Amino acid sequence: MLEDFYSICGRLCIYTAAHGVFSKLVCKPLFGDGCRNGFEFPDYDCVRSTVLFWIIYPSILIYSMYQTESFDIWWNGDWDNFDSIWLYRLYYIISSKFVWDFIGEKLDNLLILHHIACIIIVYLQVYVNKFSVGCVITGFVVGEIGSGSFNIYVMSPTYRSIIIHKTMITISDILGLYTCISSCLAEPHQTIQITTGVILCLLVLGREYSVHSITFGIKSKESLVHEE
Repeated sequence: MLEDFYSICGRLCIYTAAHGVFSKLVCKPLFGDGCRNGFEFPDYDCVRSTVLFWIIYPSILIYSMYQTESFDIWWNGDWDNFDSIWLYRLYYIISSKFVWDFIGEKLDNLLILHHIACIIIVYLQVYVNKFSVGCVITGFVVGEIGSGSFNIYVMSPTYRSIIIHKTMITISDILGLYTCISSCLAEPHQTIQITTGVILCLLVLGREYSVHSITFGIKSKESLVHEE
């Protein structure tokens, strides 16, 4: 058990360092650390997150599916007996991204709470619950695809980008809840499933509230027409 813990920590350190290289040595020199429109999110960080959420995560997820004998095995597989090495790698890429954000990027209090909740859920679902690995990882990727729309809004705050952001967050939250319910129904109910389900529901409610109740200082659609 202790060896497994050291192994997990070692992998997380390696993947976290890779995130740091991608962030500070690739994205920052290319896109700069300037902030737009009064936000505290630098351009390079917006680009970094968008590339991860919309390109790297989905690509690895799809490739891991093709590595597996059947979709059913991939969707409902047991973490300890899984035959897709890329799904393991995707898990560490997702987890270490949260870790890197803590140590290498600036986070506000809301994002800190969001990251903590995500780390708890992904650890409990994969290493404690262990069932329906493909389903669980898919839920996280879908959620991050929705989160990627915020970066587009930050870099181009128009009425259209706000609508896209709100729509993508809502759709990703619905699909994320579906994957959570699906993974719970795949195996006998356990306390850990109820725990992660409650945390996920709170996370979804928080995302929906923050997205749909904040207007970002925009009074009407007409006020943005002239900015587009």
